[in-house]
Amino acid sequence: MHRLASCPGIDTPEDVVLVEQPPADVLVLSSAATDLSCLEAVLLAAPEWNNRIRALHLDNLGHPAQLDHYLSTTAEQARLILVRLLGSRGHWSYGLEQLQRWSAAHVDRHLLVLAGTVDQQCDLHGIGTVLPDLADRLAELLREGGETNMARLLGVLQDLLEGASPEIDQIKVEPLPDPFP
Repeated sequence: MHRLASCPGIDTPEDVVLVEQPPADVLVLSSAATDLSCLEAVLLAAPEWNNRIRALHLDNLGHPAQLDHYLSTTAEQARLILVRLLGSRGHWSYGLEQLQRWSAAHVDRHLLVLAGTVDQQCDLHGIGTVLPDLADRLAELLREGGETNMARLLGVLQDLLEGASPEIDQIKVEPLPDPFP
């Protein structure tokens, strides 16, 4: 259900393009295109993730109807959704509310909401179903970037899917070399 029946500036339903994406165990929704391109590069070398993970830029879920459709189709079979926001809670408040409902609907669902910046961590990391300290470390992996850190993130996601509790101290962030030494 949409929170608002109509709102100035929001496209009319005729202008909204609904996302049709096959279901998967893990959905990665990010407002950072670099997350998605890095994930793609890592997945090319990780066949064990074939058909188990999908990714989408948050711009594709900007309208409430798009998000509602995505949650009732693609996300219905997901077991874990990771959201990375470059901005505050207010940038995607309807989405965060609906994802909290999604995660509360089944006890075996995981929701990770990761901040793109350190100053938003306190506001965003408590929204998900994992401990804020774990969310802090996973957000740090994504902020640092790189294929090694993305592969480590995928390892943690696999642990969560298997019901394991990842050891935060064991998740090391690999610093990227300075491009301008």
